[in-house]
Amino acid sequence: MQNEAGSAHSQDLQALRAESQATIDQLRTAHQTTVDGLKAEHQAALESQVKSLEKQISKQAIELKATQEDLAKAKGALASSTAELESLKIQLDEARAVAAAVDKTDKDEVIARLQKDLANVREDHASLNDMFVATKESLKEVSRNHGKELEEAAKGRAEEVTKLRASHQEEISALTGEKSELQTKLSDLEGELATIKATLATESVSSPKSNGTAHARTSSVSRDELQKLHEAHNLKVHDLQAEHERAIKALQEQHEITRAKSDELQQEVARKNMEIQYLETDQEESQDQITRYVKIFGLKSFVGAMCTLAVIYGLS
Repeated sequence: MQNEAGSAHSQDLQALRAESQATIDQLRTAHQTTVDGLKAEHQAALESQVKSLEKQISKQAIELKATQEDLAKAKGALASSTAELESLKIQLDEARAVAAAVDKTDKDEVIARLQKDLANVREDHASLNDMFVATKESLKEVSRNHGKELEEAAKGRAEEVTKLRASHQEEISALTGEKSELQTKLSDLEGELATIKATLATESVSSPKSNGTAHARTSSVSRDELQKLHEAHNLKVHDLQAEHERAIKALQEQHEITRAKSDELQQEVARKNMEIQYLETDQEESQDQITRYVKIFGLKSFVGAMCTLAVIYGLS
């Protein structure tokens, strides 16, 4: 009985141990799964936060670089402004020194001299303006005259070409009429030749056999005349063809001459257009140079005189 109880107790203990081990394994598995999930979530959250921080750092770095560039530009502008201010101060000191060196008795003379210089500059400016206007009008007149000459030359050439074309067309019409007349004459000669052939054939059929010798002589003579007419007809046709070819060749040569003249006229018109463009460009450049000279010369003299007068009156 004790052995049986011990065996039963041992089996119960083994069963409890197996159940306990299975429970422990399940708990371990569930715990490991939970821990893995938490680790994954933590890793994802950490990576997201790192990416966000990296973006912020990059943005701040860009802003810092832009701020540094703006600061450098501001420093450069400040340095330039400081240098310009120092230069203006030096110019002001020099102007004050010049004004202080001038005696009060000499101020009137200086003012009079400056006013005289200013008047001279204004007169020079006015004369330059007059010269500029006169030059401009002269160039315009030259351009207009040149344009009229080119237009008249182009019209004359166009009329000449028109006349050449009209004469060429008249010659073509005349040759066409001559060709029609020659064809008509050729048709008439062919008709006469056919009539003579038919007459000879009729005579040879209707003549009696007893008069064979006389008829032979008559037929022989008629054939000679027919041969002569045929040769004359061939010569006439050959002459007409040669004359027609000569007329066609002359027309072609005349056409080539007309085309060459037309090409020369077009080239001449193109050259004249280029000359007009060159003159207009030269005129514009001359006007710009005169304008720049007047502005630079007059403006500098006027500004210098006004600055000197302002300094003198300010110190007096």
